[in-house]
Amino acid sequence: MQQVQTNKLGKRLKNSRYISGFDGIRALAVVGVIIYHLLPYKLQGGYLGVPTFFAVSGYLITDLLLQEWEQNGRIDFWGFYARRLKRLYPALVFMLVGTGTYITLFQRSLLTNLRSIITTNMLYVYNWWEIAHGQSYFDRFNGESP
Repeated sequence: MQQVQTNKLGKRLKNSRYISGFDGIRALAVVGVIIYHLLPYKLQGGYLGVPTFFAVSGYLITDLLLQEWEQNGRIDFWGFYARRLKRLYPALVFMLVGTGTYITLFQRSLLTNLRSIITTNMLYVYNWWEIAHGQSYFDRFNGESP
């Protein structure tokens, strides 16, 4: 295990734990999910990349929190969530702008509820919004029951 740590600017320093193999596992999980969305009949188990990604990410985040606890005797949860938001939000906004633009230009039939979908995604509550409206994410990818 290589020792790497980040400073306040996110630059890696040399004395904390970093396991590069986990980046590869997460990358494979993401690729599996992307292929599953694009070609669901070619990689039917691609959705399993989601729990794989979350399990590995959960381990890594827990390791970071344990390091913070060992170094400071406490965990700064506000700082933790601010760092998560700073890291994840730009990619989310980019994806929503790109998807919204594509739908507006090429898939106008999908414009129904676009504002609600974008808003709930920006607030990280989209799955709850779908549940409240009687929709199921997985129904889109399943065929008819036998």
